[in-house]
Amino acid sequence: MSISVLGAGAFGTALAIALAKHRPGVRLWARDAAQLHNMQTARCNQKRLPNMGFPEALELAADLAECAAAEIVLLAVPMQQLGGFLSALPQKNSPTYLVSCCKGIDLATGKGASALLEAQAPNAQAAVLTGPSFATDLAAGSPTALSLACADAAAGLYLQAQLSTPSLRLYRSTDVTGAELGGALKNVIAIACGVTIGPVWGIAPVPR
Repeated sequence: MSISVLGAGAFGTALAIALAKHRPGVRLWARDAAQLHNMQTARCNQKRLPNMGFPEALELAADLAECAAAEIVLLAVPMQQLGGFLSALPQKNSPTYLVSCCKGIDLATGKGASALLEAQAPNAQAAVLTGPSFATDLAAGSPTALSLACADAAAGLYLQAQLSTPSLRLYRSTDVTGAELGGALKNVIAIACGVTIGPVWGIAPVPR
């Protein structure tokens, strides 16, 4: 069983670190060749998670086609780039598991990640992996919980088994739309709450 994480931002890197600590066959792909070279040299992502060293088992890869052929592919690219990324993704129609780790709604189509996956990779099993979590906690091995949403309950159970670790617990759901909307709206709600509660607590606005 092989797992590829496509996207070396903070969350993608943290997922790769967390999984590679407990299983072989985990690859992390980065679009930027210079970033990939730096990570290979330093064995950490100095840009996003500078104090989190990579496990020995974690492989860094430049070959997108090879990474896309993994049984489980975690898509940790920005949401607004997901549609274009899927269009260029090699072997995207192979029978595999494509798990979106993006948060938000595609502004061009108004669709969530799972709808983009189903439209552009109809032969793959689509799922969504979302918070609550912090990348630093995940990479450090602190107890972390994530939500795994998959319309196919059996596929969700399989992914839960493959992506869980002693410190990472996945809670399954078949409510894919709910999970996507929760991930997209949580920061909006948090900001609104802060704006509302701030004056009550006497928190002055930040000067411009």
